[in-house]
Amino acid sequence: MSRTAFHEIQKFAVYYGPKNVMALGNYDCVIIEPSRFSDEDILRLKDRGTLVIGYVTVMEIGPIHKEQWAALREEDFLHRDGKRIEKADYNTFLLDLNSARWRSLLHQEVGRMLTQRGFDGIFLDTIGDVEDYGLPDSVSQIEAASDIVAGLRRWFPDAIIMQNNGLEALCLHTATYLDAITWENPPVSEKMSRAWVRLIAERLDALARTHGVTIMTLYDRSEVLPRKEWILRRRFADEHGYLSYFAPTHYLSLL
Repeated sequence: MSRTAFHEIQKFAVYYGPKNVMALGNYDCVIIEPSRFSDEDILRLKDRGTLVIGYVTVMEIGPIHKEQWAALREEDFLHRDGKRIEKADYNTFLLDLNSARWRSLLHQEVGRMLTQRGFDGIFLDTIGDVEDYGLPDSVSQIEAASDIVAGLRRWFPDAIIMQNNGLEALCLHTATYLDAITWENPPVSEKMSRAWVRLIAERLDALARTHGVTIMTLYDRSEVLPRKEWILRRRFADEHGYLSYFAPTHYLSLL
């Protein structure tokens, strides 16, 4: 039922701030940070008719993820020149998606969210890191990411599964298992990126037609966008029939 209802939504939000059940209840679907909401909060949102999707990080982890961080070993991380590959802006490190330990931890987290906490689905963030330029053994990482998504669909056939980014290659392998692909901050106004944007849009449009996957665009830091840029991005989404959400910086509040 949730998956069917998802494809009929008109208004969604991505919100990683503290709980704000009343405001979030105004959306058809919300993507939230699970640790900031209680099971009762989730139930209240669902009672208001809102689909509740839980954020999951797939390929980045840091000390903020206390339980998982403590369980990992050095061999679970990706390395370059003998050092862990760091995402310094977020104080996180890239994981090896072939790690059986990490995949088990990830699966356990998703299982708790879907079977115990009452989430309608999951939002697979940072999975697009498999396409980072210069990533060691990128082909193997893309294959592992695809296998993870396929496995989640097998285990949780009724759950909404959303993938963030991974638009160069990963989406071609995972679209058949997904309910939605989100494209975060497409550079629609950059002249140097126009050909790439057109290529990705054509690819996503084809995946939507073939697999019935919903395409959504996310725009971070919308509060600083000039009106012209806002209109351009809105027009781009409308022309392709994408659902779009314009978010304040880092998705920590609601517009």
